[in-house]
Formats: sequence, structure tokens, C-alpha cells
Amino acid sequence: MGRASRRKRERRSGRFPQVPQALALPQPLAQEYPASPVPHCEQDKISAALLDLIDPYVDSSVDLDDFKSIVGVAALAWNLSHLSKSEQVRQMRKMYQDPEIREPELLIEVLQDLMARKSELFPDDSRLVVGWQVRQTKRNSFYVTALCTT
Repeated sequence: MGRASRRKRERRSGRFPQVPQALALPQPLAQEYPASPVPHCEQDKISAALLDLIDPYVDSSVDLDDFKSIVGVAALAWNLSHLSKSEQVRQMRKMYQDPEIREPELLIEVLQDLMARKSELFPDDSRLVVGWQVRQTKRNSFYVTALCTT
């Protein structure tokens, strides 16, 4: 029996072979994503929701680094929108003290706009974004993969 047939039989039986250590996720991805996969969400994909959320901030001239930043801010805004108003304010005040953030006023303004868009577009969506990744395709577009809680 060939390798593909064995894999298909194992997949159908519900058994999955262990991933060899050499094929494990590279270190940056292992930190970005949780150790175990999140069960399938009944709602639309969280990555599609994030793309809808950032739609006004993306144009054809955006490069990969800028797009990654926009998706990261959108994921942060998505998760912040689930906190109480007082906790949101507390978390945003922390951003003013972070020396890594060059323009905290601009960041907070964008976060507030994205949180308002999230509440408008996805009012009943209680999932949290637990990890995300952006890749550039061969056609110079971007592909977003995101994981969420259920």
C-alpha cells in the first residue's frame, strides 16, 4: 500500500500520525498560534471578518509590512471590543506609556474606529482572535490566516 493510501486510511479512521519534530512549526509560528488547533467556528471565518473590518484602511499601494500592521491592529481592536469600557480605557492608557509605540494618539484613534466598526458589522460575534498570519501570494495580493476561540 502506498503512502497516500495509508494517509487516507488513517485520516478516515480518525487516527492522525504524529508530526516528526523536523516538520514542526518554525519558532515564530509556534509562538503566534496556540499549540492545539481551535475547533471549527460555525460563523464565517475570522480571517474574512478581519478583512471586512480593515477594508477602509487598505488600498492597492499597501505593502506587506503595512498590511501586517493593519491586520495586527484589527486583531487587537477585535479583542479589545469584548472588554468592558473601563478595561478598554485602561488598556489604551498603557499604550501611552509603551516606548515602542511612536504615535499612541493615532493608534488609539484607529483602534476606536475599528472597535466601532466591529460592533457595527459583527455585533453578536463573541470570538477572540488568538493568532494570525499574513502571506503575500505570487499575484502580489495578501492571504490572511487567523485562529479564533469559539
